[in-house]
Amino acid sequence: MICEAHYGSRKIPFRLERRKVKSLAISVHPAGLVEVVAPLDADADEIRQRVGRRGRWVLKQQRDFARMLGLPEGRNHRSGESIRYLGRQYRLRIRQGEKDAVRLSRGCLEIVTRPTSHTDRPTRLLAAWLADRARQKLAERFQRCAKHVESFGIKSGPFSLRRMPRRWGSCGKQGRVLLNPALVAASVDCIDYVIIHELCHLRCHHHRPEFYKLLVRILPDWKRRKAKLETSLG
Repeated sequence: MICEAHYGSRKIPFRLERRKVKSLAISVHPAGLVEVVAPLDADADEIRQRVGRRGRWVLKQQRDFARMLGLPEGRNHRSGESIRYLGRQYRLRIRQGEKDAVRLSRGCLEIVTRPTSHTDRPTRLLAAWLADRARQKLAERFQRCAKHVESFGIKSGPFSLRRMPRRWGSCGKQGRVLLNPALVAASVDCIDYVIIHELCHLRCHHHRPEFYKLLVRILPDWKRRKAKLETSLG
């Protein structure tokens, strides 16, 4: 169900889903889609007010994700906009068709929607496509990087995806690596840099000289990769 909240003069469209939950949760996807999960008996006006009260946070999340992915700040994406994916810029092409679909074709990212679809359907399809690609690509790169660091005595644990508008990754004290799904916008060498950086924290839980000595042993050109990441997506 598509609803709308207000933050000052700004309108915030959001997708509402009711579930058997105790409290309301608001999330922003990298493509800018706002999703709200609310209790079954939650009042509709109260839900909109809650989203409106979080308007500043929602808009900041959208701006940060748009910067990472190369998208304009406005929502409901249009043909002609461009998006970053695995280090390349792809032009968005949105058209109507018999079935919903998202596919890469000749330098374009084509989004097909049915004629009866809501106006936010391209954004929702793009959000789902990015989430799926992030799961696939980041899992693939994590496995490769984890295997690489084993020869340096680093045993990796599990990893998870978490939307973090200001960070590409993190490593908790329990050894779980978190990766930002928006990292799928970066080139593979930059993705590997972020992953290996976090895996090094399994040995050194700090940024003192020992950490960088380990990082340069495993990834001698890490400074180049870091600069490339910051230049292209920073």
